[in-house]
Amino acid sequence: MEVVAIHHHMTNSRPLVIFLHYWGRGPADKLATVTAAFIGYLVAGPVGAFVAAGAVFAPPYFIVVVAAPYYRRFAQNRQVKAFVQGVTAAAVGAIAGAAYILARRSLVDLPTVLIGLITLAILMFTKKIPEPIVILAAGAVGVVLHGIAR
Repeated sequence: MEVVAIHHHMTNSRPLVIFLHYWGRGPADKLATVTAAFIGYLVAGPVGAFVAAGAVFAPPYFIVVVAAPYYRRFAQNRQVKAFVQGVTAAAVGAIAGAAYILARRSLVDLPTVLIGLITLAILMFTKKIPEPIVILAAGAVGVVLHGIAR
């Protein structure tokens, strides 16, 4: 919050840099690490990028390294399973909340709503088209429709 509201290091155009770097598939923590490194770079240059990326990456890594030997012992525990299901549900809720916020800001007229719904349908019901191709195609359609509207 401080990075955006007080110091204004992040603007509406800067998240595009993070998105372009994140392009394609990768580890789930890649976006968080890249975002932290980008903001760290904006705040303190290369050293800030390194420290920020390390601060995001290191804790989960060490938790896994320390907890892995005990996982098999507790994996079948009913309470542990319930906890994991709860955490997973919370993660899905957080992702859905973020998608809702992005949709409210992005789906502003009929063409953008149609592009969004068609893209969602393609991603949900086809598995052979890579996501970056669908996103590029949707962007191209947006550019064409924007040109026609002018």
